[in-house]
Amino acid sequence: MVKHEIWTLVGFLIFMMGIVGILISMVGLDFIPLKFVDDVSKVGGLLLRVVMIFGGISLMFINRTKSRG
Repeated sequence: MVKHEIWTLVGFLIFMMGIVGILISMVGLDFIPLKFVDDVSKVGGLLLRVVMIFGGISLMFINRTKSRG
């Protein structure tokens, strides 16, 4: 794998963890990898998930659109 492909994959995984975390918390369940954030603060957990979504999208966008030269 090339370096930009790895970072795209990392961005996608961060994005998916954020989406899955929000969807699961809407149902009222706990997403185990992010449970430590919810133990501290529910609002902090929501903000972290939103940042994960936008951060993952940003990583994917930057790595897929930067010049290859």
